[in-house]
Amino acid sequence: MAPGKRNFGKGSGRGGVNRARPGHGHATPSDDPRPQQRNREAAELAIRQATGESGGQQGNSSAINTGSQASGGRGASTAPRGRSSGGNQGRPHAGSGWGSRKHQTGNKARLSRFPPLPLVTKSSLSQVAETGGSVGSRLANNSLDGGTTNHWYSARSGDRVWGETRGGGVDEVIEDVMRRTGATSCQFFVIPNVEGRFETVSANAVERTWEDNNGLNEKGEPAGILRSGVKMDPEAKRPTKCAACGSKSHKLATCISRPRRQDGAQAGCPLCDTRQHHGGDCEAIAALSLPEQVKLLINGRANMPPFMAKTQPWWKLLHKYCTSTQFVQGSITGLPWSKEFIASVAKRILPMQTRLDSEPEYKLPLDPDMTSYSDIYWRYWAPNNLQWPISLGVRPPCPANLDKTTSDVAHATGSAPTPQDVSATDDVPAPAPSTTQLPLP
Repeated sequence: MAPGKRNFGKGSGRGGVNRARPGHGHATPSDDPRPQQRNREAAELAIRQATGESGGQQGNSSAINTGSQASGGRGASTAPRGRSSGGNQGRPHAGSGWGSRKHQTGNKARLSRFPPLPLVTKSSLSQVAETGGSVGSRLANNSLDGGTTNHWYSARSGDRVWGETRGGGVDEVIEDVMRRTGATSCQFFVIPNVEGRFETVSANAVERTWEDNNGLNEKGEPAGILRSGVKMDPEAKRPTKCAACGSKSHKLATCISRPRRQDGAQAGCPLCDTRQHHGGDCEAIAALSLPEQVKLLINGRANMPPFMAKTQPWWKLLHKYCTSTQFVQGSITGLPWSKEFIASVAKRILPMQTRLDSEPEYKLPLDPDMTSYSDIYWRYWAPNNLQWPISLGVRPPCPANLDKTTSDVAHATGSAPTPQDVSATDDVPAPAPSTTQLPLP
């Protein structure tokens, strides 16, 4: 500009207070709302960080500048969060920030991607401690659907529960417990599953404890809650007593001493530990998944008398499982005894029960006529018009040890009639051993 020449053009201070030029110093509120928006977003971010939300969910939005444009000078970042820093200023950025509708529903989406916590009937807690005071703990799903699912819960005594979650599902469990018990609040303990921590503490552990969801240790005795150096009041220990025979050496789930004379079935329910109803008729068992039912009533009674059932004997449950999409080859590890075998060992039942209770390594005898799916088909399924499951491969021929000329009336108590002549075809191909033979020890 030439010396002495005045500029009275647009943007000058002529006629009043000097007006700022956009981009040179600061912007007026009416012209540029971005500083206010950035300040509001910074406050929202501070609130979210205070409540523990991760800043990693901000997507690819530009950095928040909490100062005014004047403090940054020319060239400072001015793109509002939720908008592209380049062109296309009127559209939300993909993966937008806190101001977008996508983020506002982020918490709900984060919870809904996890299914509800399934109930499992068998689980355990292992704890280890070292001299420095470090403690490691590990919950394990010991049900038929076991493995490292990390998303389940188990019921415990005293209306308590424990379990693991990958996120979500816990609120429903808490609400259910409070509704059933009438409690106004619940206690909770949150322990992160940090990979390798349990193994690190375990390597130098001076104390180890283990208990199942029934509160029992490896010996089947009450695990208690007290540690070494503290004597437990004997009267405080929960006694073990079988609801079927009254023995203090076992519970109903492993009782074999009260088989019914006419069919050899055991009275009572292994889950509820009562004789008021039977395992095959228990509503709580029926509410479990098929694999869990099989775990309790078939695998759990391998080489034992089956539990009584008026509606669904164990062999019907097994057929239902084998014809379902939940069936897994190799999951059936043993079968209950047949009524014929129970009759043959009746005089040895009580001595066997004593050894089972007192000798951890003792194995009950195997019923030689109940070792394969073929045995189940010809003894139970075929006489009751239940088809051979496709999942088991080729249907086997009738074993020579079964008398096909006699039959009994089918009972709904856990036993089936001796098979009639149900071989409609003479030329039945030999079965594939891998599909019909059970993986018995």
